[in-house]
Amino acid sequence: QQPRALLEMAELSFEDRHYVPARDYYDRFSLLTEQNARSLLLGVRLAKVFEDRDKAASYGLQLKRLYPGTPEYQQYLSEQ
Repeated sequence: QQPRALLEMAELSFEDRHYVPARDYYDRFSLLTEQNARSLLLGVRLAKVFEDRDKAASYGLQLKRLYPGTPEYQQYLSEQ
């Protein structure tokens, strides 16, 4: 499986409000590769959907620490 394709599928599923498949794609993506700004933002959004505050906070902190100047981090801040 290509990590990038899994992330794309996770994002598309999330946009369509198919949250369980989105989480499954995201989890498979996470096993295969390192997180990036885009994936961390999606991780925050998915964690919020599933009411996992700890995971949402963890992904948010990683986004802040690793990708502070990115559009994804700005989007994260605007969603808080």
